[in-house]
Amino acid sequence: MKSLSAVILVLFCSLFGVSCILDAEPTNAGDPTGEAQQQFPIVSFSRKEFPFVTIVKDDGKDDAGGWQEAKANLEFSKLHNLRPVRTWRCSFRIGMPLRTQRMGRIRPTRAAMLSVEIAEGVARRMDYNLPPGIFCERLILAARAAFKSKYKWLGAKVMK
Repeated sequence: MKSLSAVILVLFCSLFGVSCILDAEPTNAGDPTGEAQQQFPIVSFSRKEFPFVTIVKDDGKDDAGGWQEAKANLEFSKLHNLRPVRTWRCSFRIGMPLRTQRMGRIRPTRAAMLSVEIAEGVARRMDYNLPPGIFCERLILAARAAFKSKYKWLGAKVMK
């Protein structure tokens, strides 16, 4: 029954583009503080949640050019026994060039795929016990760092 519940949760989170965290079942070790319990983030975002639009057209004159941005409003949930305990949203913008010297042309669909990759990776490492405002601030900072680390020649920006 536990595995069926886990499958249902994964389907829910992936179908609705929600990042969820599931509290583990209490341990039999008798840990009264709950410190032995772990949390398992289930993260699944969609390219549709990063609708990139052109802000500055690429004139094609230099090695790189143009600029595109997406406004994201990602939903996060903390679950206990498969029920949402708390749900919140983080709103931010991601921007990147339309074309770079090293990565070539970056179409909106590719920009969205890169953004999903970074957002999911960062969300999996977040502390879902933080208050929503602090969570979102740290998510933005972590996404900035992740873009700079993984795609240093891209020049992506993550903004509030």
